[in-house]
Amino acid sequence: MRFTLCQISNKLINPPTGSLAEEFYEAIWRNKADDGYWKPEHFWELPQWMAEVAYTIPSEHECRLHIVTDVNAELPDSSFYLFSVLDVNLPFVQAIMRNNPDKFFVCGGYVEPSACHHASWCHSVKDLCETFGWTYRYGTDYSLFRGTRCIPRLTLSTGCKFKCKFCIVPNEVVERSHYEILQQVDSFRSLGFKLVYVDDKTWGQASNYKYLAEVYNFIKCYNPDFEGFIIQTTAGTVVKTGDDVFERCHVKVVEIGVETFNDDLLQRYRKPTSCMTTTRAVQKLSRLGVKCIANVILGLPGETFDTYAATYRFLRQADLYALNTYTLAAYDDSDLNIEVKDGDKDELNDSRSFWTDGERDAFDLWSPSFYILGKQIVEV
Repeated sequence: MRFTLCQISNKLINPPTGSLAEEFYEAIWRNKADDGYWKPEHFWELPQWMAEVAYTIPSEHECRLHIVTDVNAELPDSSFYLFSVLDVNLPFVQAIMRNNPDKFFVCGGYVEPSACHHASWCHSVKDLCETFGWTYRYGTDYSLFRGTRCIPRLTLSTGCKFKCKFCIVPNEVVERSHYEILQQVDSFRSLGFKLVYVDDKTWGQASNYKYLAEVYNFIKCYNPDFEGFIIQTTAGTVVKTGDDVFERCHVKVVEIGVETFNDDLLQRYRKPTSCMTTTRAVQKLSRLGVKCIANVILGLPGETFDTYAATYRFLRQADLYALNTYTLAAYDDSDLNIEVKDGDKDELNDSRSFWTDGERDAFDLWSPSFYILGKQIVEV
């Protein structure tokens, strides 16, 4: 049998508009390419689900990649077509299924299965294996993307112990084994990269971060251009982590979840940090020579002109390598206690149905300034 793993091209989902937000999102790739910030042509990052599925499909079956750039184009010949369905690509997947009523589709992802009623639904890769009677085993296979320049993602653990109200990540931290970590790293051989992104939602919660020194040496044996890791974590973790750990683990870039530089809002959304802790963390990374990226969420209910101004002032004064700015994506499973409509789940859609008039006015006034500042930071 032939299994075709399908991905909707980002060029189709987000066609060029020339907007300020689009310029902001593209700026880091354009200005930091020499550092290893490489983005594939059709995705922001390689689809991990494809690598996991490709690893589990038994060798007697054929596995192919299909990038969708036109929903009306004829599909390649295959026994089954697999999609990971999100809110942003759901309309395109639905159109493809309507256009191909005689094809067999298997879908999974983060929408209601009823939205893909033309397809069989699998809730996980393990579920997919059970459907076809295969033995499940965790691992990744990136051979479908051979030669692609990118930033591979390495999973040390899943889950997060914190319970931020805007987050839907499970609260149980589950560590990958030493073998599973090295298997992932070995699968990166077919890719071109300088940096590896550690996919842990909060780096440092899982004890197996200590393997990064070994992983670094492993990668260096087959990729001499490799420079180190990007991690995402909290300001509190940065502050309490020993200075030598970042060097031992070859951490080159740290993404800190700043979100908003206002203690009242941080407490309201159960974010485990404070303005003082965030300031100390950024200063520490600067002292250590570790690049710092601040992750900021715009559009949190409760933001005002003054709270946005406080966040902006902090970011403008901080020693930052880059700025990641997102508009709050409100998912049904979050703890925000608001009514969520379809457009509220899209980070690239700068409008939310649950905003008050004051919150909308403050967002409209301030969001261009954050985008402009983000461009300025990476263009230095």
